[in-house]
Amino acid sequence: MNSQMPIRKLHALYESLLYSLFVRNRFLALSWRCHRRPERSFRVGNRQFPICARCTGIFLGALVFPLWMPLHDCGMSLFLLAVVTNAIDGLSQLTGRHESVNSVRLFLGMALSCGAVAAFSQLALTAMPLLLQGAVHA
Repeated sequence: MNSQMPIRKLHALYESLLYSLFVRNRFLALSWRCHRRPERSFRVGNRQFPICARCTGIFLGALVFPLWMPLHDCGMSLFLLAVVTNAIDGLSQLTGRHESVNSVRLFLGMALSCGAVAAFSQLALTAMPLLLQGAVHA
């Protein structure tokens, strides 16, 4: 029995999952506003994702956040840090100071998405008691 067989099967399953989620997914391709530049997009085999690496990170961050959120309480600070780092990365690329790589774009997109959901959750949890108090006094 070849010891590489389970790894190959796992790799094939992973590639199939990525293909189904990102390449074949018509909803994602049609509903998400993205520049879809080939050099800034991931590939599965020879097929390009329908969204760029940063947008892939934003999408994945929204999926991963519910698993990550109970472990951390940093809503607004994470969001502000993610906005600043994405702005620095984007502006430095726009001005030609450096060209980012897809792994950095993916990570920054995930941080932005997690930060946005964390900030929104923190605001909602802070505002909810105030809204409930207002409803009781009305």
